[in-house]
Amino acid sequence: INVAFGTYYLRWTLDFVDGVTYAALAGYNGGPGNAQSWLEFSGRDLDKFVQTIEYDETRRYVTRIYEQYHVYRHLYGVE
Repeated sequence: INVAFGTYYLRWTLDFVDGVTYAALAGYNGGPGNAQSWLEFSGRDLDKFVQTIEYDETRRYVTRIYEQYHVYRHLYGVE
């Protein structure tokens, strides 16, 4: 149940932030409304977006996952 809900929520959050992956990750952890606000402020610039995140936990979460994003894409054959 947790995996099913987690994937549903991540997909919903990804749609909510117009398909911007790093914003979806932030929204998954720190709330989709916050992620949308950070995205609007940052102008879709990844570095500025990460600096805009107000929550330390969410900033670390996005940074750690996004640093490994290319590895995930390779593992799952999405390149």
